[in-house]
Amino acid sequence: MAAGTLAANCNIAIQGSYNNEITGLAAILGNSTELYGINRAANKWLQPQSYTSAGGAIDEVTIQKVIDDLDEVAGSQADFIVCSFGVKRAFQEYLSKTKMNIDILDLAGGYKALSYNGIPLVSDRFAPSGTMYILDSTEFHLHQLCDWRWLEGDDGRIIKQQPNKPVYNATLVKYADLICDKPSGQAVITGITEK
Repeated sequence: MAAGTLAANCNIAIQGSYNNEITGLAAILGNSTELYGINRAANKWLQPQSYTSAGGAIDEVTIQKVIDDLDEVAGSQADFIVCSFGVKRAFQEYLSKTKMNIDILDLAGGYKALSYNGIPLVSDRFAPSGTMYILDSTEFHLHQLCDWRWLEGDDGRIIKQQPNKPVYNATLVKYADLICDKPSGQAVITGITEK
C-alpha cells in the first residue's frame, strides 16, 4: 500500500499489538462507558474532569481554573501537564503576547520543559491535537505480575528453532498495566486551537 492511501479511521499498530497495549491517557481520560472493566457511570471516581476551551484559546486563567477544580473537587494536586506540540506553541504565543516570562524547568535526564507555576508543561507526539492533560502523577502506578521474563516451552527451553529453517525465536513478556487510582483527580482540556 502506498503512503497516503489509508482509508479514514484506520489504525496502524505494531504486528500483534492492537488492543494489547497498556491503558494510556486517552483511555483513562476518555469518555468510554468502562475503564478497567468497571462502569464509569456507576462509579463517579472513574470520571475525569473534562473541559472545553472557550473559543479555542489557552491561557493561564483556564489552566489555573482546572488546577483549582481538581484540588477542590477531588483533592488532587496537579504536578504534570501534557499537551500536543501545537497546544504548547499556542500557550507560548499567549505568554509572548501578554509579555509574561516563559519559565523553563530542568527535568531529570537532561530534559527541559515549559513551566506553569512550577508545574512542568511538556509536549508529546502521542497527545491528541487540541488537547491538554492536567495530571496528578502520584495517582498513576504501573501494576505488574512480574518484571520482563522469557517464556519457556514445555521442554524448559527459551530459544526455539523454526522447523526446517535456520531461524530461532524467543518470546519476552511482561504482564502489566498503567492504573490510575483516581481518574476523577485528572483533567483534560479539549478544543484548543493549535499554533
